[in-house]
Formats: sequence, C-alpha cells, structure tokens
Amino acid sequence: MVIEMTKKNTGKNKNEWVEVSAGDVHDFESDGDELIGIYTESKTVEITGQGESQMYTIDTDDGIKKFWGSTILDQALARIKEGAMIRIKFLGRGIQKGKKQAPKLFKVYCQSEKDLIPF
Repeated sequence: MVIEMTKKNTGKNKNEWVEVSAGDVHDFESDGDELIGIYTESKTVEITGQGESQMYTIDTDDGIKKFWGSTILDQALARIKEGAMIRIKFLGRGIQKGKKQAPKLFKVYCQSEKDLIPF
C-alpha cells in the first residue's frame, strides 16, 4: 500500500490538526443503568502509572459503546464468547474499603448458555 502526503503538517497552524475522539466511552453512574448489545471486543490497555486495564466494546442499538473493565466485569466477560448478545446492569456502588473508591457492582447476562466459554 502506498500513501501519498500532498501537504506537510507542520503543526504550527491549528487548522492543520485533525481532532481524534476516544469514541463513546460509557461510564456506568446511575443505579439500574444498562448496556445491551453484541459483545465485539476485549482489549488490554496499558495505563501509565496504573498498570493494565480491560477496555470492552459492544455494538448497541445506539451505536458502538466502549467501557472500562472492573474486577466483576473482567471475571464475567472472560466467560462469554465474543459475538454473544449481552446485557450489563449497573447495581450501584459497594462498600468503600480504606482509601480506595467504592467498587462498582454489576450483573452480567448473556442470551444463551452456548455463549459461555467452559472453564
């Protein structure tokens, strides 16, 4: 593949820059908040100074949604095959321990036992 550049981007003129969005990252905040769609991807992301975290993608009726993993989500979604129809329901926050934030609590569902990865 050959890519030709017709104009060099010097970065000096702000009109030469193209904004890149992180996409629609869903942040579960309200009790009962739900995402329903086809589970399309799980990706490990390195976060500087914090280690690794999972970023998940599902295709919903409202478009592609991405969301960060948590212990509960990581454990549940590790058992579900990509391509499965899933439902994630935010139950609220658990009990705060020490100086850490209170954990977010979830229920995760899939439509069929065929969507589960045996363990």
